[in-house]
Amino acid sequence: MRPAVEQVDRFVGNLVDRLPPRLAAVTRKPVVGQVIRFGIVGVTNTLVYYAFYRLLLLALPYLGAHLIAWALSVVFSFFANCWFTYRVRPTWRRFIAFPATTLVNVAFTTFGSVILVSLFSADVRYVTLAMGILAIPFTFLVTRMVLVGRPEDAPQRDWRTWVRGAAAPVTAALGAISANVLVARALGLTPFGEVGRGIGDYGPQYLPFHLYLHDVLTNNTDGSIADLGNVAFTWAGAGGTGFLPEYATYLGGPFTLLVGFFPLRLMDVAILVVSLVRIGCAAAAMMALLQVLRPRAPRLAGICLSIGYATSSWVVQLGMTTPQWLDGLLAFPLMCLAAVLTVRHRAVVAPVALVALGWWSNYYSAMMASLGAAFFALAWLVAEGRRPVAVLRGLVGFAVRGGLGVGTAMWLLWPSLVAVGRASFAPSTLMRVEPNEMTLRLFGFTAGVDFPPMLFAGSLVLICAAAVALAPALGWRARITWAALAVVAVVSLQWKIAIQLFNGGDVPNGNAYRWSFIVVGLLVVAGWHALTERADGREDARGWLTRAQLVVALVVVSLLVWHASGVTDLEHVTYSAWWLGPYAAIAALFAYTFVARVPRPRRQAVRAVAQVVIVCCVVVELVWSGVIITPHSRYQYGVSEPYVLTSAAERQAAAKTVETSQWPTYRVGSPVGHDLPRWNVPNLPLRMHLPGTAMYTSTMPAQVQETMRQLGYPAGSRRVQDQPGLLNDVVLSVAARWDEEHQVVAVQPALPMVRVVGSPRPQVDPANPPRGQERVVHLQSLFTRPVVSAPVTSLAWQDGNPAEVTSGSFVASRKDQVLVLTATCERGTLSFRTPNLAGKATWVNTATDEKLYPSQGQFIDDLAGTGQTARLRYVSRDAGYTELGLALCVDYQQLMDEINQTPVPQISVDGARITARFAGPQTGDAVLAVANQPGWSCSTDGRGTRHVERAGLIAVPMNGAEEVSCVYRQPGVGVGVGASLLSLLATVALTVLAARRPAAQRKPQQGTPVEGA
Repeated sequence: MRPAVEQVDRFVGNLVDRLPPRLAAVTRKPVVGQVIRFGIVGVTNTLVYYAFYRLLLLALPYLGAHLIAWALSVVFSFFANCWFTYRVRPTWRRFIAFPATTLVNVAFTTFGSVILVSLFSADVRYVTLAMGILAIPFTFLVTRMVLVGRPEDAPQRDWRTWVRGAAAPVTAALGAISANVLVARALGLTPFGEVGRGIGDYGPQYLPFHLYLHDVLTNNTDGSIADLGNVAFTWAGAGGTGFLPEYATYLGGPFTLLVGFFPLRLMDVAILVVSLVRIGCAAAAMMALLQVLRPRAPRLAGICLSIGYATSSWVVQLGMTTPQWLDGLLAFPLMCLAAVLTVRHRAVVAPVALVALGWWSNYYSAMMASLGAAFFALAWLVAEGRRPVAVLRGLVGFAVRGGLGVGTAMWLLWPSLVAVGRASFAPSTLMRVEPNEMTLRLFGFTAGVDFPPMLFAGSLVLICAAAVALAPALGWRARITWAALAVVAVVSLQWKIAIQLFNGGDVPNGNAYRWSFIVVGLLVVAGWHALTERADGREDARGWLTRAQLVVALVVVSLLVWHASGVTDLEHVTYSAWWLGPYAAIAALFAYTFVARVPRPRRQAVRAVAQVVIVCCVVVELVWSGVIITPHSRYQYGVSEPYVLTSAAERQAAAKTVETSQWPTYRVGSPVGHDLPRWNVPNLPLRMHLPGTAMYTSTMPAQVQETMRQLGYPAGSRRVQDQPGLLNDVVLSVAARWDEEHQVVAVQPALPMVRVVGSPRPQVDPANPPRGQERVVHLQSLFTRPVVSAPVTSLAWQDGNPAEVTSGSFVASRKDQVLVLTATCERGTLSFRTPNLAGKATWVNTATDEKLYPSQGQFIDDLAGTGQTARLRYVSRDAGYTELGLALCVDYQQLMDEINQTPVPQISVDGARITARFAGPQTGDAVLAVANQPGWSCSTDGRGTRHVERAGLIAVPMNGAEEVSCVYRQPGVGVGVGASLLSLLATVALTVLAARRPAAQRKPQQGTPVEGA
């Protein structure tokens, strides 16, 4: 084999000699030569595989021939890469690790192919070839790491060193998981009791989204439910819309994929398990960061600090009920680790991967974590005593790798940002917390009113952060830096600019202090630097903190207690002895300093007992505090316990309803006759896997929401409500609903999902959508027959004053005054669509004295017959402008004739594509029961056709065509994938450049000592 390798090497050398001088000089560089030889081996290995495959195919089935040929090609590739590509000696260790390189190639090509096919509808014949070519740089790097290994001057570590290094992070992870489980167990939360965990948006959003993800991951293997899309698009919300922004916002990262291993009936348990895994990983990552920063500090203290970080009041109150934020809890220590690896080891791949993982998991919390890691990096570099130039160099290096990490996640991030920019507006208000109440949140057993910061992570964290100014192992510069970081982190919660910075430059909708976990993390890191240490790695005889430090901590804690005592009227939400924990912890740590005086034979045993007691006290305090404050969160945000319990009967009802509706010819409406709270209803289609029209999400497209509102649906505040109404059910093709009260499928007539309309198309001005009674004309454009018309109306205040109406649909309200609307239909019966007034007013039918408006809007049909007059009273409870409803006349005979005489095409759905084929050539517009939005493109008879709108729905001019097809592609995906590929290539290039640096320059960079450090 050796002579053959040398002969090939001489042949390649002769070819290089014939190249132009400059190109030959570049080709002779070691890395370039390895790349060329790697390519030669790859081509040869493919031929070897194919030759063995064809030979074995003569005697074996194709699968057996493939596996044996693949194994033989791996063996050939191993020896060829060792002898020819990298010039290293083959060893058993390298041979055992070598198959990992093929796994990387398979994972990259498989994952990339799935993305290209599912998101871009790429041609399956060429997609694997394209991804295989793109995978070559990464396979080269992995193969080089496996065969060449670490630099010769790099320190060697055996398995015992790895075990010792992983022991503390694993212990912290188990401790954090156990603490959070104990909180749930003590409160009797599911699955440890009968109390549901449906607080806030957990039931309305997170559970339905995870259920939908489960259906996508399992590919509906049970066959009982319809295929309603994928991660990129769903037919189970808003009548058909992109789902990639929802995935990025609520379901990103690797951990949510675990829900695919759980049955549907245990989805609540699956979300709990995923949350606990995130919490455990966050504790482990924080402990790993602390070890890297100060490997000789007492690890048991670090474990306690890490458990506190992952069991803080932020985790208990917000993270466990809003799982997406737990991704930020993990991302913060990982990004801090990325900064350390960048500065100390000039690493490339690991920092980029850590940052990309955070942004893949959840871009909002990753943005917070990135900012927090940047502040940490600045403080750490200054505390190490580096010169300004070194500080700037370290920050720039971290920024470059962070930028590459963000760029790697652009395939998901960019389309999500585009969707956020086009999402419906949600009102936001900055609710600041008084300084003394903010101070109170540093202590345990406290829960705030409205949306306060959540800062308690155990008394040990508070004490250590307070004592860092006298840290015996640090110089004065480091002491001042870490103490200043702790103070600024807490005080910044009062700065509007900090709140806006950590919330993406804007005032958020909801809690403005979601980034409290960053403050907690910075306090943990600062507190870690307060601990004592010894050069030999043993625990300092003075304990974790010196007595002088404990005295300073006592003073600081007393000042904080005095400041927090100014908060009044908190008896109903706090434990009366909230101040006791830090004092007890100081006393325990002070007693621990006397362990060194115990005679030597018993010192180790006494120290071990004392440490066990301290750890137990830390865990008990965290658990007890969680048990105290969690009931307040349930009271504050509302509970939807029945909603979080899924059952097989629910899915059986959904499958029966979908089958009855004949999807995709028609669709399904949300169930009726249930007693679920109103805020839990919008995502029922996603929860039950129904092709419905309702949806509630933070990235609700504004255009879709406006279309649904114009059609008469209660829509606003990022949600679309589905309420039964004959006209709208006909328009949006709702042919069946599940009746929960009677346990039957309610069937009703409807137009098909795609139908041809021959009536004139109204002119639409996108800048001025139709308002008030103008909407009647646009509704009529959805029918060929005269189905809808405007009634004769009058509007006046009961005291005789005229009503001031603007834009055709808003009235200047007069508080506690009554507005009277009279309406008469010359043809058809009167129907009224009440708007979403959010409690600002109430509509009342004068004839029956019944309220027409519950809370979010309602369809009221058959209020008055032809020629009859209906009088509706509008009782205003608020000044300002409020929206009027829509009065219209519906000719139900014409409507039924429209349904009966409309030809029903053959309709099929494949992912984000809907196709309809008619029996013959069609004229007019093919109207799809789908709200138009950016991302839709259509064709007729295979030719691209520009689509238009009718009342906000997609309309495609047929012009004699027989087939119409429309497909949705998430806007921004192409740019995002391109940016990700460029970032990956830049990462490879930066890795190669870093590998070419001389060994002396690749050594860990140590801080330059300066005076006072």
